[in-house]
Amino acid sequence: MEITQPEKKKLGILMNTISLKGILAIAMIFILITGAITIIAIISPKPYIQTKVGLWECSQSTQTFNPNICKGWDSYSTLTSPSTDKNISTSIVVGPFATLNKDVTFGLLLKNVFTSSNMPSFSFKLNLEYSFQPFNDIKLVSTVNYVREVAQNINVECTNGNEFCKVDFSVFKRFGTLTYERFDIFSLSSSSLEKMDQAEFYGTIQTSNSSSTVFEIYWRICLAFGNCVLLCLFFWFLRLYSVFNWALEQHLTALLIYGLILFNNPFCLLEHITGASFFLMVDSFFESFFTGYLMFYILAVFNSVRRPERAKGFIPLIVRAIMAIIISCSAFGSILSIRMTIQSNSKFHSNALTIFFSVMFLLSIVIYLFWLLFEVIRSFSERRKMSGSNKNRVVIFGIVTFGCIFLLMAVYVGVYFSGYLVSNMFIGLLAYVNLYCFFVAVLNLPSLQKQGSNTNGVNIAKLDTEFKVETYDDDDELVVENKNDEGTLEDSVALN
Repeated sequence: MEITQPEKKKLGILMNTISLKGILAIAMIFILITGAITIIAIISPKPYIQTKVGLWECSQSTQTFNPNICKGWDSYSTLTSPSTDKNISTSIVVGPFATLNKDVTFGLLLKNVFTSSNMPSFSFKLNLEYSFQPFNDIKLVSTVNYVREVAQNINVECTNGNEFCKVDFSVFKRFGTLTYERFDIFSLSSSSLEKMDQAEFYGTIQTSNSSSTVFEIYWRICLAFGNCVLLCLFFWFLRLYSVFNWALEQHLTALLIYGLILFNNPFCLLEHITGASFFLMVDSFFESFFTGYLMFYILAVFNSVRRPERAKGFIPLIVRAIMAIIISCSAFGSILSIRMTIQSNSKFHSNALTIFFSVMFLLSIVIYLFWLLFEVIRSFSERRKMSGSNKNRVVIFGIVTFGCIFLLMAVYVGVYFSGYLVSNMFIGLLAYVNLYCFFVAVLNLPSLQKQGSNTNGVNIAKLDTEFKVETYDDDDELVVENKNDEGTLEDSVALN
């Protein structure tokens, strides 16, 4: 006797049924868009503008400071005749600053007169007492309001062939809009006075490029708007199907696009206008936790594409989610501490919190990569157990994901170790992440094949032997409890 039992089927996805021509078309589009993004990132305005000015301020070239032709700072006189009344030795005026370029890093350089072919390198240390004083015009103000700061044991490294010696001194400031800032030097001492009378100090000012800031604001807003459109289209294609019948990959992809909108930080304009730490923290939060979710998404989908629909459970998701949370927390701490370290003018190697979160983040990334490698090897090795066009999804998702991962990791490592947000390739990094999410959203649309009713009949043969399906093992094989010694089970529906 044969009976028919209705069974609910999950919605098919395009990744299962796409043809070779479709794959090649997607690959060509991906390559073209990637090339365009790279070109845009390279030719986009540089994020910072750096200028330098000699502090002797001489009207003509001279080997030593000459008061007849120089009206600036006689640094050698300050070194050899320190002031006892703590008067200002020199003042350097910078500003005024606009809303979009009020982040300024001030530093020092020293003209290299110390090295030669006989002395390829030379190093010494400086001690500096200084202060920053804001004001609305260029009139001098009383020194009683100064907050003096002391920088001790500043390393100065000179290398033969370089025009300037590297001075390990920089001060980051976020100034008020339309105000000047004066850098005042009170005292200067050196561990060596050799040829210091011939060495001119240069002040360097690195400011945010307002053109680059405007470009980034428009870039982020356009990406966020594009993702809103993508999310609406994704839901529009799925509008005819109950959310309970969506495939697991489609649920995860919808959440991915939601997070991508916030990752693009559409509130960046408020961050630049207000300069509030709240928006800095919000941006760091969205950025780090989206990074964790994206890594979770890749692991979860690799685990999903190799399993039959009925073998997909929540326990594998929970285990992978724990890994994603660790990555997100370490990334959040690392990003936020790096940004706060820059603003507080601290050194990365002297900030224990920055070192801790950075090491934790890098270790979690290494563990994640080994885990991902295991998932990939297992997914491709188990393709032989899959039937029909379902084998395609492992290959397609693997190629798209690893192509993007290689690209993202190469750019991200360069951006991360260049001081974070220093390189304008960060613009490209944003776009690459968006591009990957766009393609996985396309691959997880409903299948192009005609979808029948969500209810299909399953033929079940009545047997003399009773079998009971308990669960799926780690190799996705059915665990069957055989209560008798004879009998055969025939299932007319493939477990896909």
